[in-house]
Amino acid sequence: MLISRADVTAARNAVATQSGGVASITVGNAGSGYTSVPTVSIAAPQDAGGTQATATATISGGGLTGVTLSAG
Repeated sequence: MLISRADVTAARNAVATQSGGVASITVGNAGSGYTSVPTVSIAAPQDAGGTQATATATISGGGLTGVTLSAG
């Protein structure tokens, strides 16, 4: 999973790797200075027949307040 800011070139706020399904995503550090909602990218499953996980981020007051898992 990669959370990246559109307003800062090559900024990465979280990177995680996992084997198996994604059950939840927790924000450990809200960061600051967000002016737009960052993109959450989750790599496609390597196993045949796996389900692509998707998620969206939320911000408030310039910080990352949550990541909602839509599928996974």
